[in-house]
Amino acid sequence: MSESDAAKPCVLIVDDEKNIRAAVQLALAPEGMHVIAAHDAPAALRALREHVVDVVILDIRLGDVDGLTLFRRIQADAPIPVVFISGHASLTQAAQAVRIGAFDFIEKPFSAEKLATVVQRCL
Repeated sequence: MSESDAAKPCVLIVDDEKNIRAAVQLALAPEGMHVIAAHDAPAALRALREHVVDVVILDIRLGDVDGLTLFRRIQADAPIPVVFISGHASLTQAAQAVRIGAFDFIEKPFSAEKLATVVQRCL
């Protein structure tokens, strides 16, 4: 990370879909945020060890592990605001995510403006 990136809020996007990771990057970079991406739980945990992350955007359904399980692991290590995203989650899963401490839940597809607004509120 460059010095200029170090001064920016850091957002970690964890999603198994490459196009979603790219969309988050495109939505948040113009807002002055440094975005790092992870495609699965091991990559996300590695990124959290290597970077100071201010907000995590986490897909509720990852290919290798349930997003709720990863959320609990993240919160056990450090209480970082987490915003869940999903295009397939049920209302029950969304309610559970918020009940266990997620900052917010956004349904896919989402607008860049909505995502940026929610992340700004986290910060």
